[in-house]
Amino acid sequence: MSGQARWTVVIDESIGRYRHRHIAAEARDGYPTRAEARAAALHLARGHVPARPRGADQRTVLRHDEDSYTVIVQSAILGGYFLVSVAEVVE
Repeated sequence: MSGQARWTVVIDESIGRYRHRHIAAEARDGYPTRAEARAAALHLARGHVPARPRGADQRTVLRHDEDSYTVIVQSAILGGYFLVSVAEVVE
């Protein structure tokens, strides 16, 4: 992240299957304003390709508030979801 970035977008998603499943959180880039981070979060909610399910062809984006989304994705066989949220960098 750049030295001036105060805001970031975090994507939380499940990786793996069954006993090998874990949650991966990834901070994406840095943004100088909350408004820019919010715009990036919506863009990622609409376009991020999660690790599972592969080949997801249906997507429903749910906004909880201005800073967070749950995205439900569905392929022909599997379904899943991931979270996208805006966070302030404090350290």
